[in-house]
Amino acid sequence: MHVLDFILYFPLALALWWLMDKLSDGQITNNDLVGPLPGITIEIVFLGIYIVMFAVFDLDWIDIFNGMRVPDITFKW
Repeated sequence: MHVLDFILYFPLALALWWLMDKLSDGQITNNDLVGPLPGITIEIVFLGIYIVMFAVFDLDWIDIFNGMRVPDITFKW
């Protein structure tokens, strides 16, 4: 896992928490019965997927961004 992968985990996790809160009106992140347990469970699953992608499969954000290229289109006159 590269340093950029480690740094980008935190904004993505916070964005996921914010998105869960807005989409569920707080039912996932602050449920009356079980508290934030459903939201924390989703965050743990996200952490597991993130670790598999960036630590086990050794992907990194730089390769992801370099993979997005505009196709070379040439016109023949």
